[in-house]
Amino acid sequence: MTVNAKELSIIDALSKRIVEAQKNLRILDCIKWDDAVRDEFFRQGAREMPPVDAQYYRQHPLPFDSVQKMDEFRSIIRDAENQLGQYAAVSRLIKRQCQEYVNAVRMLDARGTALFSELSTELYGSPDDVFYAGGPKLSLMGTVLFDLLTQLDGELQSDADIKKYTPEDARSKLQTALSHYFDKHCDAVTVIVSDGMIADASAGADRIRLSQDAMFSERELRYLEVHEGWVHVGTTLNGAMQPYCSFLSKGSPSTSVLQEGLAVLT
Repeated sequence: MTVNAKELSIIDALSKRIVEAQKNLRILDCIKWDDAVRDEFFRQGAREMPPVDAQYYRQHPLPFDSVQKMDEFRSIIRDAENQLGQYAAVSRLIKRQCQEYVNAVRMLDARGTALFSELSTELYGSPDDVFYAGGPKLSLMGTVLFDLLTQLDGELQSDADIKKYTPEDARSKLQTALSHYFDKHCDAVTVIVSDGMIADASAGADRIRLSQDAMFSERELRYLEVHEGWVHVGTTLNGAMQPYCSFLSKGSPSTSVLQEGLAVLT
């Protein structure tokens, strides 16, 4: 299929609109608990559900107007179909990605309600999903792997598992490793130390964040290099190299299954 200059210009403009629209759509930041809720939950041994409901989230508003945000993505879908044709391959890609973002906004708007769970399952899947008809559930596979890896954990312990690196030490070592690996993009990947994080580490578009409250081992830094760096950041850099479809550098919710699976295997 031949694409002319006018169509490329349209694709480029639509891509930039998607990238801009999804900027403040940060799922974990929008659903995380306050430190006080988390501390009390674990203080009680995780035996009771935390007081996190719709009322709780009303006191923690989203960083955007949900109706306007959904309209923004739907407008992009309409423009893509009208300007490129509803059956064009790129239109279908844009529609699928934008529709997932719409559902993600709906999900966040329903925080603390049963609808949140329904939409989350639709976007990210469920432990009850099976690998094939009549096959085992994901939850069973998770249990099998947990038992296996727990056994190996004790057998493979070494000095590489000693948490001896401070967040700043870890940042420096990880930055060096990733700059070497992404030698064509050495200035495009940044490792920083951050506060208020849910996990010990997380990856964004071109940045890996390390929790200022965590200590790291040699093995953990190696995991972070390949998991957060090679896969999550690497995928983003690959998508960003698209000259016109730059929206491919922003993973929609359904890509999480493939992303995390690939990252774990790596």
